[in-house]
Amino acid sequence: MGMLYLLEGNSEQRLRLPFLEENIAFPSQLASDLEGSFLQQLRDQAAQELQVFDAGGEQARASADAEMARDQGQSSSPLYLQASARLAALSARLQQESDDEGADSIWQESLGSASSCFSDIAERNIPGLMIQDTLFELRHAMRGTQSSLGYLQQIPSLAAEDELYECAALVNQTILKQQNSSGETNPSTDLRIKPT
Repeated sequence: MGMLYLLEGNSEQRLRLPFLEENIAFPSQLASDLEGSFLQQLRDQAAQELQVFDAGGEQARASADAEMARDQGQSSSPLYLQASARLAALSARLQQESDDEGADSIWQESLGSASSCFSDIAERNIPGLMIQDTLFELRHAMRGTQSSLGYLQQIPSLAAEDELYECAALVNQTILKQQNSSGETNPSTDLRIKPT
């Protein structure tokens, strides 16, 4: 099902880049970026966020709390739901440490500036037809899920760099688990600190 609409003068958009748009939480942000700097800004923000968390301490905790508050409030973080950008930053960092080549190519390329593909159409008052692309939506959701899972799977390799990682993993495996390997309720969960 489609919808006809008139293009306005401010309806600027570059030609669609479906593969890149699948990796962005909000594809319209990429499509409306005529300067071509959106991917680089997102990559830089994810790398900066990772550096803050690497520093640790109060600054990292305060940054995480501020991001959570922003995401729950009205103005969301530029990295909100951007698992693909966070995964690329974390993967690049881990590749640097292991001296591997081959960073995620989509985050390395520059889009360059572009003119609006709608400018000529808007001048001639040609209406647009917007069609819902359910296959793109499905691929977009799948890519976001894969990136989120990949990011979550990379976190233990980053956490393993901490000297207390093994202790934390042991606590996580024994005390925080709801059930033991046989499916019975874990009696160690009683040792957890309950929120007041």
